[in-house]
Amino acid sequence: MIPTRHPAAIVVAVLAASLLSQPSIAHQDRVFELLPNGAVVGIDPKYEPVSILVAGDGGQMEVSVRIGTRRTDLPPCVARYFRLPTAQRIHLSGSWWHDFSLLPPYLQIELPQRVSELDVMDGISLLFNLQTGELIEIEKHEITGEGRGEISEVVLPGSICSPAELKSLRPVPVPRAAFGDR
Repeated sequence: MIPTRHPAAIVVAVLAASLLSQPSIAHQDRVFELLPNGAVVGIDPKYEPVSILVAGDGGQMEVSVRIGTRRTDLPPCVARYFRLPTAQRIHLSGSWWHDFSLLPPYLQIELPQRVSELDVMDGISLLFNLQTGELIEIEKHEITGEGRGEISEVVLPGSICSPAELKSLRPVPVPRAAFGDR
C-alpha cells in the first residue's frame, strides 16, 4: 500500500514555501543629500523646505534645522555635536512611509566622530519629527568589539542642556518662503 499524505500537511508545506519565496518587505530609511547651502534633497515635498545650516569654526557652533514652516535653533549643548573630525561628514536619512503609531515621519541626522571599517558609528544622532519640526530623540552611539558592534543609548536633553537651553529646543514658526533664512 502506498502511503498518502495528510491534506493539511500539504497545505502547510505550500504556504511555507510561498512565504519563504516572497521578497523581504522590511522597512528601510531613505538617504538624503545635504547641499553646501544647507538644503536637504530627497524629502517628500509636503515636508519641504528642509535645511540644516551650520556655522562656526574654532568657537561655538551655530546650527539651525528648518523643516517646513518650523525652525529650531539648536542650543550650544546640542550644536556642539556638529563639530566633526575632518574625515567625517553629516549623514541624513528618514522615513514617512512607516506605521505612524510607532514613530512619526522623521529626519535622522547622524553626526559621526568615528566610523569603523565595518561602517559602525561612534557619535550622536538626532531624530526630528517631519510634521512638527520637534527634536524627538538624541542618541549616543559607541563602537564596541573592535569596530564590529555598537552600543546605543538615548540621551535625555535635560542631562546635557540647561533649563534655558531646553526652552530653545522648541521649533518656532517661519514663513514657507523664507528658505535658508536663519
